[in-house]
Amino acid sequence: MNEIQFDVLLPVAFKDAENLSLCLDKIYANLNPHKIIIVANKKIKRYIHENEYIEFCDEDNMVENLSLDAIRRLMKTITGSYNHSEWYFQQFLKMAYAVKSETKYYLIWDSDTGLVRQPGWLSPKSCKMPGILRF
Repeated sequence: MNEIQFDVLLPVAFKDAENLSLCLDKIYANLNPHKIIIVANKKIKRYIHENEYIEFCDEDNMVENLSLDAIRRLMKTITGSYNHSEWYFQQFLKMAYAVKSETKYYLIWDSDTGLVRQPGWLSPKSCKMPGILRF
């Protein structure tokens, strides 16, 4: 299916943990990645069966000094509220993975988004955005 090896970074929130198995099945069936790196709170690890294709990364240990508690404190200081701290934390984790990635290519896929078929943009031959995919 894919000519290029790539990993999938899969941030998982508590609300999506119970559907993780279905999400993983659909990712493998439609994307065929080299590996899936699941980034989540350590409490979610019980839903994950690690193997050579699935790796778990504790979100609070992915980057030094970056944790949900740190983001909450920062949000409270700046805005006076904890609102949206989880969302901001996930965005920082996604950006941080660019530095940590061991592969040349990776795709970020949110665990609350269903993948029902292989996306057309996955293949350079069918890409509708010329210049974006440079394989």
